[in-house]
Amino acid sequence: MAQDQTQNQGSKAQASPPSVLFHVGNIRVPAVKRFRFEDHFFKNGEGVNITDLHADFRAWFIGSLDENLAETEFSCFSLRVDTPDSGIIAELGGTAPSNMSHMSAVWHLVCQQKNGEAGVLKMEGFIANCFYVYDFFGNIRAVNVWWGGSGWCFFAQPVDSLIKWVAGDQIFAPVRSRRL
Repeated sequence: MAQDQTQNQGSKAQASPPSVLFHVGNIRVPAVKRFRFEDHFFKNGEGVNITDLHADFRAWFIGSLDENLAETEFSCFSLRVDTPDSGIIAELGGTAPSNMSHMSAVWHLVCQQKNGEAGVLKMEGFIANCFYVYDFFGNIRAVNVWWGGSGWCFFAQPVDSLIKWVAGDQIFAPVRSRRL
């Protein structure tokens, strides 16, 4: 009898773990011919209300350049449970460049809500809007954008950080990155 139970348990299909990401919707980001980080984040001709550019964010992205990017559809996800970057990146399909966002996409979405208008980026409290972006040095950074009450705040951290993103935070990634 015990042998039959063991065989039955062994033949059951292993259920995959539940997703940490809940799909909220998709948004298109227009094509980009040339986007220099300094031209937008420091000169800010678009009139975006910025209250904080964290020192590491500036250091890691100054000199960054996005060129000749096609229009891209991004998925927006809400995080179901507190999760570190490694768990989110794994669910998005890994660290391939096609799975990563671009700073020009981050800037485009912020420009749609430059003075705190409603839009796709969450603005309640300290809810994060997270993008995974290659920095100037070729390292993947978790870029956190949030509305600080009177303007946008930009922060970046290494993806091997022990910090967990909090349930309810939003994660943005190109549509093609999501594993099925």
